[in-house]
Amino acid sequence: MLAEVRRAMRLRRYSGRTEDAYVAWIRRFIKYCGLRHPRELGP
Repeated sequence: MLAEVRRAMRLRRYSGRTEDAYVAWIRRFIKYCGLRHPRELGP
C-alpha cells in the first residue's frame, strides 16, 4: 500500500520530503489501528 501512495505522489510531483512525511503519518496510523490495513477498518 505504501508503494501505491509513493507512486501516486510522484505522479502528482510532490516533493520527496512531503512524500516521506505522508508515508510516516500513514505508518503511524496503521500502528495506531493495531497494524491492520486501512481497507480492513471499514468506512
